[in-house]
Amino acid sequence: MAPLDPQQTVGGRQEQAAAEQAEVEEWCGFCGERLVPHANFCHRCGAQVLRDQTRPIKPPPPAAPLRGSGSAPAAGTDGQLLWEGRPSRYAIGEQLFVLTVLAGIAAGLISLLDPAQRPWVTAYAVAALLLIGLVRIVPRWYTCASHSYRLTSRALWVRSGLLREVKDRYALHEFISLSLSRSVLDRLFGIGSIELHFVRPGHAPVVLYYVPDADRVAELFDQAIAAAAAERRALTSEMAER
Repeated sequence: MAPLDPQQTVGGRQEQAAAEQAEVEEWCGFCGERLVPHANFCHRCGAQVLRDQTRPIKPPPPAAPLRGSGSAPAAGTDGQLLWEGRPSRYAIGEQLFVLTVLAGIAAGLISLLDPAQRPWVTAYAVAALLLIGLVRIVPRWYTCASHSYRLTSRALWVRSGLLREVKDRYALHEFISLSLSRSVLDRLFGIGSIELHFVRPGHAPVVLYYVPDADRVAELFDQAIAAAAAERRALTSEMAER
């Protein structure tokens, strides 16, 4: 009687299924996305797949939570949820404050005029204040209503748009530095705009507008970018040694 093929036995079939599963389940070492079988590039982040011929690439370990984040893990492969927010409504309050000051100054000046001149000067002043309000307040209202931000230990998500919503994902290791810009009124209201600069030159920075508690959030971004860069260097070194 001829010996059975090992693949025809139960143990042989189990070993074959395990080998096929191990061959199929490969993961991107940069963004952690599950790869299409035999792919040369990650379909999510575009990174080249450095494949070991003898064993599959395992998903990277989750990044440690940053100090002071105090939040639950995010779903998917983006790692720990660190911060979620949107532009502060104080950005609109700033402009209302400016309009109030201008209206007070205009009323004081109009009161010094001849009574015969006050009606038409008042009409011009009201029209000017309405124009300033449209130019300064409406764009800020749109920015506050149409943007939201989500920071994880591996990526930044930016949602924009009202009628047509757009979601952009940026891997944190793509950034090299950040800057925080604030006016006098921004500092008074505790908000600021954060600019994230890319490693590759020639790319416009990603701007997060009118972020509340801007100092703390900027520090959180700085830590997250440094941690993501360190994780990517470790993964690159590990993959190069295989």
